[in-house]
Amino acid sequence: MVIGELNANKRQADAMAALAVMDHRDAQLVFLGVGRERLPLETLARERGLADRVHFGGLVEDVRPTLLGSTSLITTSKREGLSRSEMEALALEIPVVASSARGNEELVGEDGFVVETGDARALAGVMDWLIEHPAEQRAFGRRGRQRMVDRYDLQHLIECHAALYAGMLAERVDRHRPVPVCAPQDPRRRPPSSCR
Repeated sequence: MVIGELNANKRQADAMAALAVMDHRDAQLVFLGVGRERLPLETLARERGLADRVHFGGLVEDVRPTLLGSTSLITTSKREGLSRSEMEALALEIPVVASSARGNEELVGEDGFVVETGDARALAGVMDWLIEHPAEQRAFGRRGRQRMVDRYDLQHLIECHAALYAGMLAERVDRHRPVPVCAPQDPRRRPPSSCR
């Protein structure tokens, strides 16, 4: 499964190239999302003889039901921030196979798979491995979910932010003396002694 806007940055054609060289010739690839690259991707699927194995679901409000039926989530982007689709997959115990784009390795860590961006053979190898090793696939899924709970649980994030702000405020107080704030005065009057 591939989730995201169909655009050149997302490099979804890499997922299709991987599908073409997989050992498992019955594997299917589902794209959820819309964008300028849909027509070129549909054309590419036909040209590679993959039209019966590649499916375009369009814009989907709730990806969870489709994602839950997937072996893995594939992200092939050349640039990525904090990928929401990766976080959703991991939270649902779906392993992630991600490109080496900045942010992916930190998010997925050892609880998923990171392949060099553009390396279709490496991507295909991981996709085949996940199909051939269902017990390990489920174990990666469980670890991925635990990773999301440990790092991105709302209460944990609130506590981290509170600690960050408290530290910043303490540092500011230590470095700077509070300066009295004076309201604008009539320029003919002298400022109060506390503001001189």
